[in-house]
Amino acid sequence: MCSSPTRKISSPGKRVKTEFGPYFITLSVLFCAACVREEPPRKVPTVVDVETKAALHFAFSSLDERPVESGKFRGKPVVLAFIATGDLGSQAQMSALHKLAKRYEDVFFAAVAMEPRAHRELVELYRQSLGVKFPVAMADESTLRGESDFGPITLVPTTVVLDAQGRVLARADGQVVPQSNLTEVLDRARRTK
Repeated sequence: MCSSPTRKISSPGKRVKTEFGPYFITLSVLFCAACVREEPPRKVPTVVDVETKAALHFAFSSLDERPVESGKFRGKPVVLAFIATGDLGSQAQMSALHKLAKRYEDVFFAAVAMEPRAHRELVELYRQSLGVKFPVAMADESTLRGESDFGPITLVPTTVVLDAQGRVLARADGQVVPQSNLTEVLDRARRTK
């Protein structure tokens, strides 16, 4: 039980009550106010527009033999997510893309694991655990080295959106892109011929 402290006065048997309560509360509020610092508003990750003139060429080996090749999808927008199995951001991006793939049946979705071929079984377990229905492929050696048409991919997840001609419309490196931002880009990709 907390009570206000008292102090003894020199005359015997007399006590005078000293009020520390208001001072304590005031000091506590000032201390807390000094400790709280205002953080700048967080920016929502966005997809960066990086339109290219030339179509990209790629061919990845999917886990279930479905083609993940540029030539197979001309005339259809493409979303590729470059991911890693040990990355929570990649998992979140895969979940978002899985939901979008259900809404955008006219868009091709695929994930490319930026891992060595020796991790193929791990990537398959990852795909199954997330319940992803679109193809998941293994990156080829040139992509792992950063020598493919996609250039260096040094951060995961990296999401690339291609228009129907195979040209890059947007790219987001190392961040989970909210569905609303991807929806905006996908709607634009569908209109681009």
